[in-house]
Amino acid sequence: MLLISRSGTIGKCAISSRTTIGKLFSDDVIRTTFKHEYDLGYVYAFLHTPIGLSILQSNNYGAVIDHIEPEHLRNIPIPNAPKDTRERIHHLAIDSYDLRDQSNEFIDKAQEMLYKELDLPKLSTIKPKQYANNAGFRNYSIKSSQLDGRLDVSYHLPELETIIYAISKNAAEVTNLGDKRISKGLFVGNRFKRVYVKKGQGGIIYLNGKSINQLDPNGCQKQYLSFIQHEEQIKEQLTLFTNYILITCSGTLGRVILVPKHWNNWVGTHDLIRLIPKDDSIAGFLFCYLNSEIGKTLIQRYAYGAVVDHIEPIHIKDLPTPLLKDKNVQQEINDLVLHANDLRYQAYLKEQEALDLMNNILNEKRY
Repeated sequence: MLLISRSGTIGKCAISSRTTIGKLFSDDVIRTTFKHEYDLGYVYAFLHTPIGLSILQSNNYGAVIDHIEPEHLRNIPIPNAPKDTRERIHHLAIDSYDLRDQSNEFIDKAQEMLYKELDLPKLSTIKPKQYANNAGFRNYSIKSSQLDGRLDVSYHLPELETIIYAISKNAAEVTNLGDKRISKGLFVGNRFKRVYVKKGQGGIIYLNGKSINQLDPNGCQKQYLSFIQHEEQIKEQLTLFTNYILITCSGTLGRVILVPKHWNNWVGTHDLIRLIPKDDSIAGFLFCYLNSEIGKTLIQRYAYGAVVDHIEPIHIKDLPTPLLKDKNVQQEINDLVLHANDLRYQAYLKEQEALDLMNNILNEKRY
């Protein structure tokens, strides 16, 4: 199936693959099937081009939130390329999704190994005993010596202490992310007014926190930050490098991404904490831990803010981080994640090849 977002952000497309088969999607996703299998990847590529996306979004309606409906898709013109060209583009798109599935499977395997080695419980099974169940409402108490300068209730939830105890029970040691043995630094960029330029006008691809979970963030709608206007900040604070770990620190907290090769030298928003692993021998392991259900829960513990949640590098620096007793297992987890990240890069190359072919077709038709 071709899956197309139909509400809010219109026109985001994905192909249903092993990762998504059997999953449930909301009614904000249009499901599209095709008479010929090879038209699936072909139309996917077309809707990822500026022309295809513009045509799709021209059908939107709505005063506050944009929408499109399935019937709008029926009249979208699709360039009628020769069958062998459509098949080639289709197979490149499908190969890209197959590589993404493989990447996800390696990440899942690494997470399973981490949980097994630390004998970690699933988050849903953690039932702390500190609550006074007879009180008739959710409650717990802590000592004043445990406040740690935080009076917000969410920071002291008994589940969090249970998680930290579970981590430490079977680890060789529990350190923190600021430990120089595992990281070189944690930082964010300063806030600033951004000046954007068009592609090819001296800009660098700019990523926001909302799009970092995408293989090719924002696709053909990328933003380009002016290098001339922001040269110093780009060089000192914003540039991303392969195997940096990014953590969203404003709004939706705790999204974690390991920077893939094709993002190297792109720039990211100041709303991303950059964690610089000591080297590639620990980068994959740290990502595996932080990206786990338990890792994300501990990250979100540090949230502050009355309206929009935030976290800071100084918080993440103190995040409890386990090191495994079996160094071979730790290294295997690390290598699985790095291999998964390389597969994401290969998937990106396949998709770009498909898009290049599609753009060539559109340029031929236009001229």
